[in-house]
Order: sequence, then structure tokens, then C-alpha cells
Amino acid sequence: MSRKTAMSLLVVLLSFLLLTSRPALCSSIGVAVSCPVVQTNLAPCLSFVSSKSDKPDGSCCSGVKNINSSAKTKDDRKAVCECIKDGLKGVKYEPKRIPEIPKKCGLPINLPPIASDTNCATWYSNMNHAMDMVLPERE
Repeated sequence: MSRKTAMSLLVVLLSFLLLTSRPALCSSIGVAVSCPVVQTNLAPCLSFVSSKSDKPDGSCCSGVKNINSSAKTKDDRKAVCECIKDGLKGVKYEPKRIPEIPKKCGLPINLPPIASDTNCATWYSNMNHAMDMVLPERE
């Protein structure tokens, strides 16, 4: 796996985590954070989601926290999910490791596994009540 592909995978994974925890994404749809910002913040998580390390490192946890604090709307969180999906295209990773990131980082965020066939809009509509209980809406 090339370094660029691995970085993209990490960024996408972290973006998804942040999306479900109220992160922000694509500026093209009016969200608070762009995909490049999401990907840059989440790139340090790549080694964890690709099973190359047993736990996310501090920069991964910081990136997830940064993206989470930037999200302001439901659309932001959906956009982060899409950004993560896009960033993980062509990267070999373990979707089941995505929900482990916030737990291992000590963050009160619930995330599902995310794969290429994950429907971010459907997932969010099924999870938004649980997420709102964890992190109140900031719209």
C-alpha cells in the first residue's frame, strides 16, 4: 500500500468517526469542514484501521476530536461520513476497527463500521437519536 493511499484511508476513517460524532465535511455542500481538512486530521488513524497498530496514536485521537468539535449540523456529520467513504476507496482496512477509535481514545462518540456500501444518510437517520443523546445538536 502506498503512503498516499494509506494516508487517504486514515483520513477517511477518521472522517467517518467524526461525522458520526458530529464532524463537518465538504465545503461544497455548506458544511463547516472540507474533505481535505477531515482527511488531514484523520490520516494518523490509518495504521490503526488497517490493523498495523493495536491502538490509535495520540495524533489520531486529536484529529478525531478536532473534526468532532467542528461539526455543527446533521448535514456536516453526513458529509464527514461520505468523505471518509471516499477516502477509503481502494484501501485495505477493517471496517470493524472504526467504532473502536473513539473508545480507545476515550471519546464519548458512537460510530458504526463503515464500508464502501455504507449509506451515510440511512445510517445517520437510524443513529441520530443515539448520537444526539451523546452529543447534543449544535445547529
